[in-house]
Amino acid sequence: MQLPLAITNGSLVWRFELRMGSKQLRNKWEMRSWTDLDAMIGDAYKDFCERIRYCIPTGDSNRARWPVHELWRVVTDVLEHDLSGMRSGVVPEGAKEANRAEHKRMLDMQILGLLVSRAAAERIDGDGFGTFMKRHLLALREASNEHPVPLDKRIAKAAGRYWFR
Repeated sequence: MQLPLAITNGSLVWRFELRMGSKQLRNKWEMRSWTDLDAMIGDAYKDFCERIRYCIPTGDSNRARWPVHELWRVVTDVLEHDLSGMRSGVVPEGAKEANRAEHKRMLDMQILGLLVSRAAAERIDGDGFGTFMKRHLLALREASNEHPVPLDKRIAKAAGRYWFR
């Protein structure tokens, strides 16, 4: 990063570290692989810089009115331009919703595949599949009602496994 300020032997050198922990990267930004990091780190740092700023203190008791320090402008400009290729435009909630929708679609396809296999095991043909499916779902509901662990506890346990909550 090249600063527009002259650096001489007697001047101070400033270094800015912008850190995000693994929980923030995984849970908030849904970054779980190097590919995800490469695609979205620019979005994460942009959000980071919008939430935090380095200011010049003044006599004003309201810190929101303090001017942004020139060094902070340089840092944000560098991040804005140098990480522009590492942005997807996805915001955290958008990523969670997309992951949730994809997961629901995958589960639906698994359920359908299992019902087709179950129908085949009963020698049901395509014409009888709709009736079989309704009858079998009623049998599954009955089995769920007879399960020794209450349904609310089983749903809560399953929900705890999902990181896109």
